[in-house]
Amino acid sequence: MRTIFFAAAAAVSLGTSAQITLEHTFDSVRYGRDFYITDLGSNNSKYVFIDTASNSFSLLNLDGTPFLTGIATPDPIMPDYSVAYVTNTLFDCDSTTIEYAFMSYLNGSRPFRVLRTDGTVLLDVPNAQGPVCYGCVAGTKEITPIVNTQDGAKLVLFRPLGPGAGDRNMIYDLCGTLPTTNYVIDLSGSGAMVKVYPNPTTGSVIFEVVAPTNLADCRLVVIDALGQVVLNQMIVNQNELIQINTQQIGSGQYYYTLSNETKPLHTGKFIVSR
Repeated sequence: MRTIFFAAAAAVSLGTSAQITLEHTFDSVRYGRDFYITDLGSNNSKYVFIDTASNSFSLLNLDGTPFLTGIATPDPIMPDYSVAYVTNTLFDCDSTTIEYAFMSYLNGSRPFRVLRTDGTVLLDVPNAQGPVCYGCVAGTKEITPIVNTQDGAKLVLFRPLGPGAGDRNMIYDLCGTLPTTNYVIDLSGSGAMVKVYPNPTTGSVIFEVVAPTNLADCRLVVIDALGQVVLNQMIVNQNELIQINTQQIGSGQYYYTLSNETKPLHTGKFIVSR
């Protein structure tokens, strides 16, 4: 049995005094191991617990009491899917309902879906992924599928079209506004990154992986444009060089993701050209 602690009770005196109080402990066997805090909208924050064993998630109030529990997902959460953007002000103009994105960041052959907690499907885009990248573009950008703009919230998806055919980029206008505290996890300071070279390549391709020091169980996954896994390798050291002999794979675009157990840290693509 694993118990999750949100804070350690301590009083520290280093010239000034601080009081850190333990508020709650939650049993991960009951609610699930992975959790984050989300804003449903209008500063209505909830704990989101994801239970990969039962393929469900639960929402708890900040006082620790249950809000909604045992919300079943349409497909197994692991290893492909994640529950994100849990909100009642973003996807649906009816603010009395709660919706969430059920999305894959590893497999381009999976659909991107938006569902209500009662199972109603609001959006189903086959073979689509939301771009995710932390510390990308030389560390100047954090890319997520949904962003607020001066013209409202936008959802960005891309669909691999097949070898040599490129991607289809799709932009959706959303009804509401993304709460600023809605991010699944903030990894902007984790230092995780992947350098890929040469790109494009005609021979071997090298991945220079710098894994974050504060997250365990990192894995590099490479898929082709059809969603077939080319590489699935655990990252053992913080700094690793991984090489793929592209003579054993076909020409076209390939997509990579560096992730921990459930969350993407860095994504990108490279091209094999002959």
